[in-house]
Amino acid sequence: MCPPPFVLWTFSTLALLMPPSAPPPASRVEGYPPPHLPVEGQASPHPPMEGQASRFADLPDVIARLDQTPGLKEAPKTFEIAVSIASEYEKANRIEEAAWYFRQAWEKTVAARVFFLKLRGVEASMSPCEGIDADKPLEMELVKAQAKKPPAMQAACLGLLMPKVVDAGKRLALFQVLAKDMEGAQKTWEALLVLDETSLEASYALGVLLLETEGDNMEALKRAEQFLRKVATTEHPYSSSAKGFLARVEAALEAGGNSKVQRPRSSATRPRLGDKTEAQPASAK
Repeated sequence: MCPPPFVLWTFSTLALLMPPSAPPPASRVEGYPPPHLPVEGQASPHPPMEGQASRFADLPDVIARLDQTPGLKEAPKTFEIAVSIASEYEKANRIEEAAWYFRQAWEKTVAARVFFLKLRGVEASMSPCEGIDADKPLEMELVKAQAKKPPAMQAACLGLLMPKVVDAGKRLALFQVLAKDMEGAQKTWEALLVLDETSLEASYALGVLLLETEGDNMEALKRAEQFLRKVATTEHPYSSSAKGFLARVEAALEAGGNSKVQRPRSSATRPRLGDKTEAQPASAK
């Protein structure tokens, strides 16, 4: 089942792609793909890595120990450690802390992303990549991938590592929105789109961000129109929502800016990107 024209997602218990059978969320944010926060009563879709796991029931104790660790935020970390810490704060719905540590993890992926772009256009070898373990530290496995010969084998081995790189970037971008760092979120999604120019998820996110944050900038609106039209013309789960936002972009372009569009009075209270709202009673009109 596709989302309604204006997809509303939970704020405090968001899930990136809720299964079709999931009940509708109560507290909502308009139009933006949510991060992988666990729904109450369900396991996190991103369990900590093996050897670093903590029981969900022990989460308050884990968070307390993280909070009390001197210099933890500034301390050097591997990609995996930064993701693991971010995941603990993610499960605790600690938005700013999760964004902080996902940013540290994302910074650790620069070398992998640069190498990936260097190999762009190289067809990956069909032969299995031996000696690369995506569950081991990224920096160590990247060195192994770079040492492979020829470039086609490098591409095949790097392909095993890139999914967790992209996942960390997505989670960072989504938490940046929730932390109201819209500029940071836009930069992260732009970087993700560079890695995969066909990404409809990145196109959708950028289209919404540009509309909501630069809605009076004509050039930004034209970019938003391109991004959202790309999604709206597909059968992607965000297609229906993209059509709704595309209509808003077109209206903003015609009016000379998003702030100049005449909207119904009720739209003044409609949730906006990144806003936290309370659930309305079922009987509310």
